[in-house]
Amino acid sequence: MAARWAMVVAAVAFGGWGRADEPKKAEDVKTAVVGKWETADKDRVPLEIRADGTIGVPFRSENGKWVMADGTYTVDAAGKVTYKAASGGSTLGGWYQYKDGGLVSAMGPKNRVTWKRVEKK
Repeated sequence: MAARWAMVVAAVAFGGWGRADEPKKAEDVKTAVVGKWETADKDRVPLEIRADGTIGVPFRSENGKWVMADGTYTVDAAGKVTYKAASGGSTLGGWYQYKDGGLVSAMGPKNRVTWKRVEKK
């Protein structure tokens, strides 16, 4: 009986400690994803994630330039960036997954698109 009680106490203590770390990890991910990004393919589709919680996502290409939809985003400790943005009366929603220093998502007919950070000039 005492062994069971010790296991319950340990599970509660360590479980609470693990949850206390999650917001810090989400903040670390948020810090890591802030910046300008572009797809790693020939199209070089832009994406901008801002420190103030706003985001600019690609909406459509017009005369060789991208029209961006502006919105807001949230980040979880697992590295998932979830956003909602609007442009021209349309609302977009989606996600990016931060992993190994890059972002991955689905876009249009492609089920896997990789974004790389744009180097500051």
